[in-house]
Amino acid sequence: MDVDKVAGVFDRAAPTYDRVGIDFFQPVGRALVAAVRPQPTDVAVDLGCGRGAALFPLADTVHHVTGIDLAPKMVELTRADAAGRGNVTVVQGDAATPDLPSAHFDIVTASLVAFFMPDPLAAMRRWVTLLRPGGRLGISSFRDVPNRMHDVMAVVQDYLPPRRAPKSVFDADDTVAQLLRDAGLREVTTTHLSFDTTFEDEEQFHRYEWSNGRREAWEHIPVEWHAEARTRMAELLASYADADGRTRFEANIRLTVGIK
Repeated sequence: MDVDKVAGVFDRAAPTYDRVGIDFFQPVGRALVAAVRPQPTDVAVDLGCGRGAALFPLADTVHHVTGIDLAPKMVELTRADAAGRGNVTVVQGDAATPDLPSAHFDIVTASLVAFFMPDPLAAMRRWVTLLRPGGRLGISSFRDVPNRMHDVMAVVQDYLPPRRAPKSVFDADDTVAQLLRDAGLREVTTTHLSFDTTFEDEEQFHRYEWSNGRREAWEHIPVEWHAEARTRMAELLASYADADGRTRFEANIRLTVGIK
């Protein structure tokens, strides 16, 4: 997706992004913040801040944090959420080329953002310039671990034109770590985060799909096919459900941190 399309998708998702009762972005954001070891004197920036999953945990500790997001509506809503916090600034901008001062920040975070960058290495090198010497950069990304949620989400692909997914630097721990090294970071570490996400029913799962970047796929499916796709998803969800009727999936996340 180009920049305008990405902005449009997340602008439309913003009102319900991380607001459908699924605890997913928050634990990832908290874990990433813990991994970069924030200090009370730190100045931080959270790139692609969304609705604040990493932004607000940073704000709880650091002296000041700036959140930047491409989607105007996301910025508007997150800025409203930050009202009353004296140490949070939220601005609109492109995470790939943030218009921010060099050598100004002690911490740079990008939670579930880096894989959206058209040129991840170029973006990472720009991010490194934002850091002061000794500053920490941390990103979170999805681990390529097969699980049942992938099976459910794959239903959507049957209603879209076939496309071959190119090999990605984010496919493996080693290549992500090397990305940070190539960008100029040292002492790069990788940790894994796993936790369960629980869906009450297909309706909640469907609302979740439309509340994040996954909505882009649904927007490309003809409306007359939506009901059939949802029925197939509901059948899979039911087959995976526990005795209480809820469906639990394991989320597998990678946290990669380096020092300038």
